[in-house]
Amino acid sequence: MQNYEIWTVQKNCFYLTPYFYNYAPMNAQEIKALVTLLDDDDKEVVGIIEQEIKKRGNVIIPYLETEWQELGENPMVQRKIEELIHLLQFEQLMERLSVWYNGGSIDLLEGLWLVATYQYPDLSLEK
Repeated sequence: MQNYEIWTVQKNCFYLTPYFYNYAPMNAQEIKALVTLLDDDDKEVVGIIEQEIKKRGNVIIPYLETEWQELGENPMVQRKIEELIHLLQFEQLMERLSVWYNGGSIDLLEGLWLVATYQYPDLSLEK
């Protein structure tokens, strides 16, 4: 089975492999600051923040989930975080399916597992 993850984690910072993107590392405090700005009244600021979060890819999802839990008193920001998480998971699924399909898509079980990981991200494929 192929490894689909394109992020690496080192010392609480995140890096994308240079093949895909070239972003500077981002630590947990910077992610928290981005999430805090999702509550801004200016829609343009919120749009920029959402784009920045989307650029970071699926590695940011665990931090978004943590922030979602901590923001129990702010349902509007929680909803925005949920939407971002779902979008990031869907984009990851589409990337994985593309790699699977372009790789010959011989193993149907692997394709089904990929689709199932959209709903159950922690699901593992054991052959």
